[in-house]
Order: sequence, then structure tokens, then C-alpha cells
Amino acid sequence: MADSYCKANDLDLNREINNGSGALDFKVSHGLAKVTVELKYSKNPKLIEGYEKQLRAYNRAEGVEDKHSIYLVLRVNSKQDRKIRQINKLIHERSSSGKQSPELIVINAVRMPPASKR
Repeated sequence: MADSYCKANDLDLNREINNGSGALDFKVSHGLAKVTVELKYSKNPKLIEGYEKQLRAYNRAEGVEDKHSIYLVLRVNSKQDRKIRQINKLIHERSSSGKQSPELIVINAVRMPPASKR
């Protein structure tokens, strides 16, 4: 589906790009404009480090400003909500001091029982 969308909108979608600092999950570009996307499960023990260090390293390697990057977190349970709040706090602190931050998008991926079993 993403490939069809990208083709229709003249976007270049690259997956698992290894730019020397590790494998970035996705890079979307149109001409010289680029957006980087790093995807993590909320239970990843390096969730905060991924936001603070890993995505920024990818951005430097790709020549992308932090404001043009997305940190996509799949929230698989509520145990790590504290870490997500910490990332939001980092974003707020950086914003308050006039610094750019990658965008944080959290998708609730908690498995729910089927409606017939609730």
C-alpha cells in the first residue's frame, strides 16, 4: 500500500537503509527533501536512547534536520508509558529552549480481545 501511495505522489521510499551508523527503518524523499522514520516497540529497553541518540545519528548521516524526522512508537502495553512521557518531556524541554526535535508519534498497538469476548 505504501509503495502505491509513494508511486502516485512521486515519493521515494527506502527501507532499512544502512548509512554507516546502523539501519534506519525508513527514509522518504522527494527530490532533495527527506524525512527519516525510526520505528520502535514501546517495550524496547533502549526506547529513550533511540530517540535521543540513534535517530539524531541517522539524521546527521542522511543530512536531515531533526524537525524532518519521525520517531514512531508502537505502544504494546501500558508498562512503558513512563518512557513515552519522558520522551514527551524531552521534546517540551527542547522546544522551550528553541531547539528542534523529531516528531513523536505513538500508535496504540495493545491487543484487545475480540468484541465477542469482552
